[in-house]
Amino acid sequence: MLTQAQIKQIIPHRAPFLLIDKVRLGDSGLNGTAEFDLNQCQPFWQAGPLNELMSPTEQKEALLLEAAAQSFGVIVGASTEHSEHDDSLEHDDSVQHLLLGFDNVSFNNWQQQQTCIELNISHQGTFGQMFRAKFDATCNDQLIASGLISVMQGVKEG
Repeated sequence: MLTQAQIKQIIPHRAPFLLIDKVRLGDSGLNGTAEFDLNQCQPFWQAGPLNELMSPTEQKEALLLEAAAQSFGVIVGASTEHSEHDDSLEHDDSVQHLLLGFDNVSFNNWQQQQTCIELNISHQGTFGQMFRAKFDATCNDQLIASGLISVMQGVKEG
């Protein structure tokens, strides 16, 4: 289980933009499960410009997609930096993971009281430096969202 301290070694996000709390890497490949709590994201929609642009449901959906992107970025980053025999992460600052996009996203049975979300990420394919995965977001074993996510691994210049 990767803690938030280890997650911060892999992706550049920090509070309040770091949404995921923990990531459990899968037994093989680019698979894993992340956890996040929408209650911790309240600063985004309590008093901010998002209130004028999006409904509360749209805000939660956007935050869920951001959490999925962070989760897959951590899983891809950890897969190249983490050995099952080594609890430390040797992060290469020259490598970054960029969100390419989402496909076929659907939101199901979204309830206002659902706040503790589990994101299950299943690797679907790798094409050069591009990675694609399916994600399922659940709350209390109820599917609330699913879709495909694509990220690319790149190298920072300079």
